[in-house]
Amino acid sequence: MLARYPHEVPGGFFSFVAHELTRARHRMVNGLAPALRLSPDEMRRAPRLEPVRRFTEFISWVALHAGAAEAALVARTDFTLWCNTCAVLADVLSEAEQVPEAAVEYIGAYRENPPEVADGVLEVIEYGRARDEPEEWITRSAVRMEPALRSWWRAVATAG
Repeated sequence: MLARYPHEVPGGFFSFVAHELTRARHRMVNGLAPALRLSPDEMRRAPRLEPVRRFTEFISWVALHAGAAEAALVARTDFTLWCNTCAVLADVLSEAEQVPEAAVEYIGAYRENPPEVADGVLEVIEYGRARDEPEEWITRSAVRMEPALRSWWRAVATAG
């Protein structure tokens, strides 16, 4: 998205989102994976669950086809749903006896939606509207995020 929308408003927003996703991956590889006795290479080679693959395809479609406002609203919706789930999950996991502390820390790191995403989306939506991004496109992908993420969580939670 940053390459497609380098203007400082969407570019700044998408740059922040990319930075947060990179930090999440770093936390996963350096904290969570070792606590679960997995190497980063094992994680990368593991077969993709079908709902995880579909989620990745959905995000890829957004990255290739969505306008700036549409993509920003997808990102905000994703972060909101993810953070709300992680807040509850971190509380539950902290009470569980056999959950590694690194897993609780990893999930707990996402308790709150960053204000750069929660509030920054408004500027990007205004940017898109000012450039005639169709109004009906702005919300078309965000409404697909909840079912996609719900399927993702279900698959991950029930995997071997």
